[in-house]
Amino acid sequence: MKVKYSFSSAQGPLFGVTYEFLSEGDKEILLKAAAEALGAPVTALRSFVSSAVPFNADHACTWLEAQGVAPERVSAFRIVCPKPPLPPAPHRVQPILATESNTASQAVAPLPRTAPPSATNRPTIRTDAHVIRWRNAMVLDAPITFPSFQKAVSVVEAIRQVTSDPISLEAATTAHRAPILYSRSLVIGWVKGHTKADAVKLDVLLGGSPPPQATSTPPVPRSALPVMSAAPALTSKGAPSPAVHAMPPRKARSDIERAAKAREITQLTHFTRYENLAGILQRGIVARAHLDAGSTYNDPLRLDRREHAVCTSVSFPNYKMFYSYRMENQDNKWGVLVLDPAVLWELDCGFVDVNAASAGIPALSEASLKTLDAFNRMFADRSTPGIPSLRGHLNLPLKYPTNPQAEVLVFQTIPTRYILRIDVNFQPPAQSLRSADGRAIPVQFDQTLFWPRQDYAYWQVQ
Repeated sequence: MKVKYSFSSAQGPLFGVTYEFLSEGDKEILLKAAAEALGAPVTALRSFVSSAVPFNADHACTWLEAQGVAPERVSAFRIVCPKPPLPPAPHRVQPILATESNTASQAVAPLPRTAPPSATNRPTIRTDAHVIRWRNAMVLDAPITFPSFQKAVSVVEAIRQVTSDPISLEAATTAHRAPILYSRSLVIGWVKGHTKADAVKLDVLLGGSPPPQATSTPPVPRSALPVMSAAPALTSKGAPSPAVHAMPPRKARSDIERAAKAREITQLTHFTRYENLAGILQRGIVARAHLDAGSTYNDPLRLDRREHAVCTSVSFPNYKMFYSYRMENQDNKWGVLVLDPAVLWELDCGFVDVNAASAGIPALSEASLKTLDAFNRMFADRSTPGIPSLRGHLNLPLKYPTNPQAEVLVFQTIPTRYILRIDVNFQPPAQSLRSADGRAIPVQFDQTLFWPRQDYAYWQVQ
């Protein structure tokens, strides 16, 4: 008796389709084989859906390879997973032996040869295409051939982000029409025609650059431009500090602004000791290379070799580093400066998708860090064994970088006008502090930004 089952692990559904088996025994074989291949418990759930497809080892192996399962594990899986039934043997006509009642002239004619039973005309899985279902509709009205399974998952996640509607990824079968090649513009056009989603945001999430705006891009405020001095200032170490910043081209800054707004980024953060606030409110946030002698700072090593940059984070502090500094200096009070996101496109910024001191990052040129691609890499999705979409698995909002240690390096002093508020982990003596330009900056007791990000459990073992 044929049975239908869907499979899942702690990371989510497996294989992207419900399989049909010839017996419960075949289901059990696949259950054990999948658990061994993934190195994690796998469960099977009985299903009665009409869209189930006969189990196909090639499809299952392709899916495992897309998850990053080691080739030797995939090969072992292929060996032990259920095998298709053997084709029926041709019908053999048995001769009829003569009896006493049969005479030579009355020989019994042999039974007519019958054709072997034809195979049931059932749809089979296509390994070269997938179906994206939004509500009850098929995106692009046809199966889509993607360059990789990870790309298919990222497209589904992008559509889900901009529509907030139910959407699923299924394996295509031979019952569907012929597949078409994936095209970002085709997907955006279909979604725009069927939903009220923001096409610009979808384009950004799918890896495209927002279209340039001809004349509507506001000029960069003069106050945000670098000041050229006749002679470079000297740092506390006696080294001249750069007076002119190599700002990214205006178009790149405009693209970064639109990308940031599409991701609904509302703040940057910078943590510091409370004792430093008085100086910050007078001079702005100053890079370590330009601090006065005797100033206090957090990182004595600066392995990123960019002491002329101020380190900030998008949406949420680098809680790993913040926690370690607080543990090393438990007698100190701390504050988190919440900054205007306009820093991203009005000041001289570089973007790093991991900790800036990570291997290979210090050797990168500053120019390579100031591009739209560098900004987008901070939010790029990735896959790991058993997790086809890390951002989806961690349920990250659009505004959070994928890696919590991603950094925005600001290669100039951040003026006080970009400070929106200051969060502290104690009851502040005053509800606001006044900056040098006369603005009252709110100060509040709020430890939200002192806690780890929602995905801390995953990164604890990374």
